Amino acid sequence: MIRKFLASLFVFAIGITPAFADNYNATAGSGLTFGAKNQAGTLYPYFVGCDATTAAQCWAVDASGRLTVNVAAGTNIIGKVGIDQTTPGTTNLVAAGQNGTWNVNATLQATATTAIGKVDPNTLATWGLVGATTSGATAATNALQAAGVYSSSAPTLTNGQAVALQLTSAGSLHTTVDNTNANGSATSANSSPVVIASDQAAVAVKAASGAIASGAIASGALASGSISSGAAVSGAFVAGAIADLAHGQATMANSVPVAIASNQSAVPVSAASGAIASGAVASGAFASGAVSSGAYASGSLASGAVVDITNMSVATGSAPPSKAIYNGTLQSGATSGFLKGSIQCDTHAFVHVTSATDTLLVQGVASQTIRVCGMLANFSGSAAQSIYLENTASTNANCSSTKTQIAGLLTGNSTAPLSTGFHNALWSGLANTSGNGLCLNSSGTGGVDVDVWYTQF
Repeated sequence: MIRKFLASLFVFAIGITPAFADNYNATAGSGLTFGAKNQAGTLYPYFVGCDATTAAQCWAVDASGRLTVNVAAGTNIIGKVGIDQTTPGTTNLVAAGQNGTWNVNATLQATATTAIGKVDPNTLATWGLVGATTSGATAATNALQAAGVYSSSAPTLTNGQAVALQLTSAGSLHTTVDNTNANGSATSANSSPVVIASDQAAVAVKAASGAIASGAIASGALASGSISSGAAVSGAFVAGAIADLAHGQATMANSVPVAIASNQSAVPVSAASGAIASGAVASGAFASGAVSSGAYASGSLASGAVVDITNMSVATGSAPPSKAIYNGTLQSGATSGFLKGSIQCDTHAFVHVTSATDTLLVQGVASQTIRVCGMLANFSGSAAQSIYLENTASTNANCSSTKTQIAGLLTGNSTAPLSTGFHNALWSGLANTSGNGLCLNSSGTGGVDVDVWYTQF
């Protein structure tokens, strides 16, 4: 087909004169109709080329105006031909012959006898290798993996022989440390040096008898808190483990100093006769409250145990003591009575009465009781007079509140002068109501002098 096309082009080119290629005039009505293409104002005729044998086989033109040409198979050279490289090797495989230097990308054959070229030892790093003469060189980008062999027993080699790396059954590299020592205790020269880790767990240490020589632990070697609470458990120190702490009493020079704890519970102390010498307990040695109530049980102080109480026994003519023994007496309150302190009246009141009235002797004080130890009346008037002590129910400075007689009636006059009453140094029970006052009631017009001894608290 291509040969026919080329021949037609040849004939066409031979048969056309230069004038045939120019524009020509057509005479209207001559029966000829030409198709034309208007190109920039110039009409160009349309041509159709068809096969002489197969008239329906004509030129093929695409939408872009390109003529489709099929190249027939053969050996004729038709000029330069471009090869579509969209999918190389798929539909347009081209066989090429070697000419000059070729860059080859090939798959090596699996044979031990095929030579693949020269390996340059100067470029070992590009092969993932580092030469022995390049110690310290930059590491290769792609390193060569090394394999080893697992053997249940170590191989036996002689000098100069090579062997594969030996692996354990887990795949790790089996190594042997040179200059190792036999198991068991050894001298420093025959031992490998080790370093205890900073977070080393506690290591049990057992020292043989006499292992820690005298003076081995220097003063201050054990820092404060280095031995934690409970480090030495009960029974850790066997009898005789600390030789210097012999059992039994010893002198101060042969004893270990100890300190009594601030919260030490009571420790019984037994002092032999004469153990506490005169002056052994200094003045003020027992602070206030140092000896608690009940500290000395009944019978704990034997007869004669306290031979001198300087604060309670003073010489004649000296100042009174700052302290004294509390004097108690058996008083009412229970079947066998209560032991109570003796009360002494240390206050005196006096009034002179000449009429029938209520006279205030002692003004009442809230929450305080007036205790009367004595009352003495001297009747000296010309008329009769009768008197008695009474309680006034208030703290007023008068006897205007409700009054109650608390003592017996005393009567007398000047015709028969009378001095009567009672008096005791210690209080014997006469008292008014707490918080009330003490008054004297008189019912006559004769004169009388009255003295009252009392205490109020």
